[in-house]
Amino acid sequence: MQRTKNFIEELFDEKGNVHCDLVEIKDITLFSSSGDLVIDEILDCVQPKVLKNINNSPYSLYRKEEFEKALKQMHPIGLLAQMG
Repeated sequence: MQRTKNFIEELFDEKGNVHCDLVEIKDITLFSSSGDLVIDEILDCVQPKVLKNINNSPYSLYRKEEFEKALKQMHPIGLLAQMG
């Protein structure tokens, strides 16, 4: 079985003109932004799923016993992978 590659045969520009030439297709801007981001308004509408105290817990200090318990529960291969 022969593998085929994906390719773009033609592309429309922002004025609706069709471009088939590879050189012309490379010059077409596919995405642009007006810079009018409303991210704060979007974030105001999103309900968080993680509570702040849970989200901040990775930055808290752990006792030696908690750390040792977690290490003993890890599979040896996973532990070696995390240690680099």
